[in-house]
Amino acid sequence: MKPRVHLRLDPALLGQLERTARQGKTTKTALLEAALRLYFDPARNLPLEERLFRRLEWRGNLQVEALMQFVLYWLTHTETLIEGDRDFAHARGRRRMDYFIDQVASRLGNRRTLAQESWRWEGPKLE
Repeated sequence: MKPRVHLRLDPALLGQLERTARQGKTTKTALLEAALRLYFDPARNLPLEERLFRRLEWRGNLQVEALMQFVLYWLTHTETLIEGDRDFAHARGRRRMDYFIDQVASRLGNRRTLAQESWRWEGPKLE
C-alpha cells in the first residue's frame, strides 16, 4: 500500500488537475505521480549547457553519418576507369566539383541547409 500524502493546492491548480483527470479518465494520483517522475527525472534536470551539448553532438553525428552514407554510395557505385579515359574523367570531375561547390554555396546563402533542417528534429528521446 502506498503512503498517503496530504497536499495544499491553489484552487485553480486543483480545478485544472480534476478536469484533466476526468478528461483523461485517470486519477489525480496518477497524474501527480507522472508529474513528479518527470520533475525528478535526472535527464530533465541536466544543466542547460549539457542538454544543448547533447543536441549539438547528436546533430553533428547526423551530419557525419549523412556524409559517410553519401561517400559509401559514391564509392560503391563509381565504375573503374580505363587508362585512356582518365584525363577526360578528371576534367569531368573538376567540372562536377565546381558545380557541387556552387550548389553548396547557393544553398548556404539562400535556403535552409540540411544542418538547419536537422536542428528542427529533436532526435531520439533520451531516457
